[in-house]
Amino acid sequence: MMETTFESIKNTYITLGREYNTKRDDLNAKIERAQRRIVKLEQQRKKLKFPFWTELLLRPVLNLIKIQLPGWSCDDEHLNPMGLGCRVSVFFTKTELPDNADPWKEGNSIYIVFVPVDLSIGLLHYETGESEQRYPTGTIGAINGFNRKTKPLESVQEAVDFLKRQADHVQSVD
Repeated sequence: MMETTFESIKNTYITLGREYNTKRDDLNAKIERAQRRIVKLEQQRKKLKFPFWTELLLRPVLNLIKIQLPGWSCDDEHLNPMGLGCRVSVFFTKTELPDNADPWKEGNSIYIVFVPVDLSIGLLHYETGESEQRYPTGTIGAINGFNRKTKPLESVQEAVDFLKRQADHVQSVD
């Protein structure tokens, strides 16, 4: 039977301590490399440009609409989502107005209101001009336009037709 000596106990401890230090140092080095990699990845993430729906979905649609509406101009410099529904109202005014004419007077403007529904699939709705009474007057739902009916925008032509119907109605009122 082998007798354990104090010397062998110390040697075992020293060996285990060195093995521990080696493994710990290896793991610390891996952690440091991972942390440097994380810093680089975070810097890359900060440089990402978020695809704002108003700029990359709505603005290109409006550009196509404007081409098909001669005689009307669109002030689309700022496309600001409003309210809980993030609705964006886009107004078109007649281009041939007298200098002193009010561009917002009835007959001088038409508009369309866009509502983002599911941006992960590019789904926009637009307000149809009709309403329903799902929310009582003065409630958050009513104030934020949730009583206004919307329908999916299936094509640019659909928006153009919607606006042209308003323009035709405006001309018939004159």
